[in-house]
Amino acid sequence: MYKKSLVWLLVISALLFLTSCDNSDRDVTISLAPGTYYGEQHITLSCIDPTAQITYTLDGSDPKDSNLVYDSETGIEINYTSDLKATAGGNIAEAHYDIIPYDSPMDTTQRAFYNKIMGSWSTDESMTTNFVVSSSSVTFQGPAGETKSGYFLKDVNGDTATMVYTDNDGKNVEIPIQVIPDSYTIVVNGVQYIAQWYYY
Repeated sequence: MYKKSLVWLLVISALLFLTSCDNSDRDVTISLAPGTYYGEQHITLSCIDPTAQITYTLDGSDPKDSNLVYDSETGIEINYTSDLKATAGGNIAEAHYDIIPYDSPMDTTQRAFYNKIMGSWSTDESMTTNFVVSSSSVTFQGPAGETKSGYFLKDVNGDTATMVYTDNDGKNVEIPIQVIPDSYTIVVNGVQYIAQWYYY
């Protein structure tokens, strides 16, 4: 009987110890999922405990030893491939990001496609909705406003490609582009645009 009571006492003590050591309210959540992204990315870190101090690293080292303290007002901006690790005394949250800069040099295939779409394009003669492509940026102009961003061309195949850019909310957007040969038109995300000026 004494042994059973002792065993139960030890079990209850262990449970109480584990409960007191529960730091789940200090587990860090990373806003951006791991993956491949284009251009600079904005990341926020959070945990349930509002008083917790979050430390982090971008080189994969232990964040417990880091002097980088997260600031919720500014977040984290990354524009290069990074191994993010963060902690607030609970778990160590981590995510790997492959960042492809918008100013990466174009290869021969990308350059050939770029030469076909560089210029100013409009959906009609009134030029209320425009698509402008330069070597460093793409601009969408329309009734809802303007979006200007760096961009990256991928999946280039002859007269088709996918353009990746950043919208006004800071999110990567992918749109298909098709060049219609000998017609002075391109199709951008299903919408036809007519050349206003271009270099071909």
